[in-house]
Amino acid sequence: LGDVYKRQVSGYAQEISEREALPVDLCSIERMNTLLYRLNNISHTLLSFLHIGSIDEAINKVLTDVLKIFRGSRTYIAEFDWDNRRHICTYEVTDKGVESGRDRFDRLSMDETPWWVEQLEKRSPIALSCLDDLPSRAGNEHDILAAQNIGSLFVLPMTFRDKLWGYAGIDVIGEHRDWQNEDYHCLLYTSDAADE
Repeated sequence: LGDVYKRQVSGYAQEISEREALPVDLCSIERMNTLLYRLNNISHTLLSFLHIGSIDEAINKVLTDVLKIFRGSRTYIAEFDWDNRRHICTYEVTDKGVESGRDRFDRLSMDETPWWVEQLEKRSPIALSCLDDLPSRAGNEHDILAAQNIGSLFVLPMTFRDKLWGYAGIDVIGEHRDWQNEDYHCLLYTSDAADE
């Protein structure tokens, strides 16, 4: 056979007796399969950046795929207008039948959401399984989210040249969601790629 077909494989084999075998954790296998599925979808989505001419179209495609992957109701990218102390929704994708939150974003002052802004300035993600996860000092944030019937959300800070630029998020309307560590890493991978 020619050089093209020659491959070298190395490794080792070890026999594990029944008493040494580890129990199969079906939950771990399911979580790993879900993680691999999500990473594969995100990789395909990011690859689409190379084939889509418009940056706006590419970002909306990424948000649409994130919405599907995480079974969310609304995904968005918001930036901070530091001079006027406002939240500005630059991109948003919603599931069928879900109302846009863009107008609420654009009317929202950073001074109305001090806990939210503080978390993001510390580069801390905001992962709420339910609104009861908010601390008591985030009463204003609680009311703003409850008015939109948000049951759960996941938000990551977005930076540019080491400065907080804004955030990317997923809202889940009307239901609770227990966010896993894998969710954080998948969303972080996506937002990091969109940051570059």
